[in-house]
Amino acid sequence: MRILSWNIGRGRDPARIAATIATIAPDIACLQEVDWGCRRTGRCDVLKVLAERTGMLGLFGVEFIELDTPRRPKRLAGGGVTGNALLCRVQPRSVFRTELPEALDWQHGGADPSLPWRVRRAVRREPRIGGRFALGATFECGSATLTVCSVHLEDKFGGVASRVAQFRSLLNARLRDDAACVVAGDLNTFNSPLTRLVRPDTTARALGKPYRTTEAAW
Repeated sequence: MRILSWNIGRGRDPARIAATIATIAPDIACLQEVDWGCRRTGRCDVLKVLAERTGMLGLFGVEFIELDTPRRPKRLAGGGVTGNALLCRVQPRSVFRTELPEALDWQHGGADPSLPWRVRRAVRREPRIGGRFALGATFECGSATLTVCSVHLEDKFGGVASRVAQFRSLLNARLRDDAACVVAGDLNTFNSPLTRLVRPDTTARALGKPYRTTEAAW
């Protein structure tokens, strides 16, 4: 089973993205930041284009309603929704959505004085309603069952602790110890010596992680 994971950055060039997916030829593609109806991507239903051009089944879940306001620069213009998706050559047995613990209130965080000013600024630049979630599906692989989840963990606030909490909540809610599982996506593992200089919300020592071990490896 060949599985691709890709944050497609809203999907601004869906024809080129589809061509790349077709070249790699995955059985399942886990996609993040997939737009539907946003001005920044020409009001396009990005997943529909990808599904039609690759001949794969498209599954989509809304992560955020992207509010269209004058505060947004043109490259971030909203008016639609964005979310996670799965493209499948194999017919899934079942599909599910699992909400992840909230690390940041995107709808009201811009007015929350307890948040760092950088976080409030980021929320005001991209006003939205919604929250992080996992889009998953189960597949029959011979005599085994495979579960695949497409996720996008929070990067704007909470650091390592929040991302680990989101990851563990998915494991506890949906993934059994006796099943074959893949959790793929944009995990936002920013914890490195460089990002620690500019991202005060990232803690290098969260949850006992060794200082010299990267977040992704841990």
